[in-house]
This record gives sequence, structure tokens and C-alpha cells, in this order.
Amino acid sequence: MLNKNLKEILDGNIELPTLPDVIMRLLSAVDNPESTAPDIARIIGSDQSLMAKILKLVNSPFYGMPRQISTLTQATVVMGFTAIRNIALTIAVFDEFELGAAVPEKFGYTREKLWEHSIATAITANVIAHKINYAKKEDAFIAGLIHDIGKVVFDRFCHEDFVTALTLADASGRSLFDAEVDIFGESHAFIGSWVTEKWQLPPHLVDSIRYHHTPDKGEVELKLVEIVHAANNLVHAEGYGNGGDDIVPEINGLFQKTFGFSQHDLHELKLEVKQNFESAVEFFQTVA
Repeated sequence: MLNKNLKEILDGNIELPTLPDVIMRLLSAVDNPESTAPDIARIIGSDQSLMAKILKLVNSPFYGMPRQISTLTQATVVMGFTAIRNIALTIAVFDEFELGAAVPEKFGYTREKLWEHSIATAITANVIAHKINYAKKEDAFIAGLIHDIGKVVFDRFCHEDFVTALTLADASGRSLFDAEVDIFGESHAFIGSWVTEKWQLPPHLVDSIRYHHTPDKGEVELKLVEIVHAANNLVHAEGYGNGGDDIVPEINGLFQKTFGFSQHDLHELKLEVKQNFESAVEFFQTVA
């Protein structure tokens, strides 16, 4: 049975944040095969703040461009439509991770810690995608970054119930996912996919959010769901940030079964994630 506050959200009685109009137009343009780099540049250029942030991010050490990128058209040509879309989405989503109501310190959960967890999941998903030659590597990154956006929705719009779920997970030693289902009747994965579908994100990204805890149920692009699921589990196991519970999943068997990774492969993956994490945090601080 759905929690009253969650039902209010689903019934449209609580107004959730929407993506800025410029982002919505950008998403539509990227999906249009007739769009050109100047088209993308004109849309982004209509928002001076977004334009400045994108150019700043593209020229950050994280991307390691061999030369300065000075125009949006140049950035779009060099980076590609999907990468520019994802950078713009990152900027828009970052705003939703701003500090909300206080959560008791004993849980170790804050928006900042959740953001760190999300960054690490994005990095891990991207590294996995490269190692298994998954074609949509940029999408693996953004899927990892926004996989827990549902927790932000719960925290921001159903705060007391979300703290109750955190309390239940802490007291029972269960996952936050399971505690949410007890309290809300649904999980952060469900509400996250519901919100991002409203945002008109591509179906395979929405699907990866919906099923990142239950990858066998993936409906659109199973491999992306598996990547995000595995990345999320590794990040929990390695302790990057805080996703809301202290469950430490077993990852050796998961990576071997899903991707055929040996112990050496997994060790190399962990090293690469660790090396990239600090620079990625600095990269995302540029968004602020």
C-alpha cells in the first residue's frame, strides 16, 4: 500500500522540480537526427550561466583536452552530442542535491555524502563500460550519476518518512531500499524513474534507475542496468560517500558472473576508480 505522501506526489498534488526549459529543448534536439552542432550551441547559448558552466567543465582537467575549447559549437563537435547533453544534465541535477532538511548525524547520510556516492557510481559505471566495450559509455556515466535521484525526492518532499526509513534500515540491519518499501510502499528506484520519465529522459536511462537494485527485471537495455547495479554495489562495498545504509554487498561473485571479471580484473577496476574519484570530485565542484 502506498504511503500517503508518496501518493500525493504520484497524484500530482505535490509539485516536484522540473528540468529547466533549456535542458528540455536540448534533450529534444539531441534526439533529433537532423540537429547540427550549431543548433545545439544556440540552445545552450540561450542560457548564459549554463553556457559558461559547460565551457568551464569541458576545459577542466577531468576531460584533459589538448587545447582550449572556446565556443559551444567547438565543444559540441569535439565532445559529441551525448556528452554535451550529459554535462548539461549533470549541471541541472547537481542543483537538486543541494542541502535539504537535516538528517540525524548517526546515519552518516547527507546530500553531500550522497553526491559523493553518486559521483563514485558514475565513475565506476563508466570504467566498467570501457572494460566490457559497452557502446554507450557516456550514458553509463550519467546513469550512475542519477541512479539515486529518488532518494533526493524522498528526502526533500517526504522528509520525515525518509528519516523513518533510514531509522528502520539502521535498526534492522536491512537495506534502505527494503526499508523504503516498508515505509512508502515503493522505493527510491521507483520514484526516481517516475521523476526522470517526467523529465523525458531516454527510456534506457529511466530503466537503469528503476531497476538498479533488481537488474533481472530490466526492460529496455539490460546491460546498462547491470552496469549501474554492479557499480552501485562496488561503491557501497568500497565506502565512497553514503547511500543511506551500511550494507556491504559481496561483489566478487557479482562481477565474475555478470562480466566474467577475474580477481585481477576487479582489483584493476578498483584502482582505476580510486585514481579517478578525487579528480572527479574536483570536476563536479566546478558546477557549484
